Amino acid sequence: MRNTGRDIGRPGNRGARFGTDAAAGAGAGPAEDVTGGPGWQISVVNRQRQRAVDTRRLAGWVRLVLTRFPDLRGAELSICLLGDREMTGLNESFVGHEGPTDVITFDYSEPGSGSGVLAGEICIGVEEAARQARRYRTDWSREVARYVIHGILHLRGYDDADREARRQMKRVEDRLLRWLARKAGGLWLGRGKGGPVRAPLVKGGPGT
Repeated sequence: MRNTGRDIGRPGNRGARFGTDAAAGAGAGPAEDVTGGPGWQISVVNRQRQRAVDTRRLAGWVRLVLTRFPDLRGAELSICLLGDREMTGLNESFVGHEGPTDVITFDYSEPGSGSGVLAGEICIGVEEAARQARRYRTDWSREVARYVIHGILHLRGYDDADREARRQMKRVEDRLLRWLARKAGGLWLGRGKGGPVRAPLVKGGPGT
């Protein structure tokens, strides 16, 4: 995903939601809902057991990123953290690619709602985040943060279907990731306040 946008889908599906709606019957992990007033709801659902995740902290990161879009009037956004098996199922069913992937975004906005309302679901492969972190010598928390930003940008109308669009999207993604790391005082999703402090935020790829 970092360099080429591979295996990233924005299917525009309006069917079943894979996070909050399905979680109760799927042995889901803890979920944290953060509501910032009427018309604003952000939920994080953890449905994987490979990494312990501070879902409240992740929801806070999402809210911070959304403040960078001052024209937003509201948001109903679900972040669903999945393992390889579920990500493989979504990737094969909705994107048409085999195997697990890093992030898939579903747009649930109503036709004609305009760019002022964000509605959707961002499905994130935590195991894939860990693999990519090892590859790029960073850490899995930063990878998850990158995937969240990538999904939000898709919901804001950014695309990575061709090389130029991909370069433009990645420039914005990198900028938001650096801003989030400064604003949040570091990017770490594990339990407690520890975590890597020297891992690079951005490594390789166009726009760096």
